[in-house]
Amino acid sequence: MNATDVLIVGGGLWGLSLAWHLALAHGLTVRVLERGASPAGETSARAAGQIGQVRDTDIARRAALYALEFASSLARRRDARAFVRSGSVTVVGDPQAAETVGPRFVAASAAGLCVDELIGSDAARLVPGLTGAIARAYYVPSDGYVEPVAFTRALADDVGRAGVDVVCDVTVMGIDIEAG
Repeated sequence: MNATDVLIVGGGLWGLSLAWHLALAHGLTVRVLERGASPAGETSARAAGQIGQVRDTDIARRAALYALEFASSLARRRDARAFVRSGSVTVVGDPQAAETVGPRFVAASAAGLCVDELIGSDAARLVPGLTGAIARAYYVPSDGYVEPVAFTRALADDVGRAGVDVVCDVTVMGIDIEAG
């Protein structure tokens, strides 16, 4: 193999995202080694893919917003099925738990995120089949999710076009480092 700045073991969603950012944003040469026959064949294919912006810290909220924009941009470039801006609904049935969860949504709203507190019938309309007691419910219309297989494959296509070497069917048994 040729020399590379960065070697990433694992060609799933995280490994390919890291490769994309290192290669495209920082100009490094990157090689990704994937043990499966193709990217997205293992854990990434079973990921939930939800990207929600209600977080405990400002930096975590900004990271989630970045992830949403990154996913949306990739879907526009490579595969429209890779990302859906669906919004998200959080439903809390226990009144005591609602007192704990509520401040997170209030803080996110104060930080500029559009958060709607829902009444029970609105939550049931947004989540068909929802039953049971609803102490509190929140809707964040700008949240979304990636379809894990389509997203990871689109990301693999993007990094491949950017010159990242993605090698599949490789089992890494160890890594030897020479000269640092």
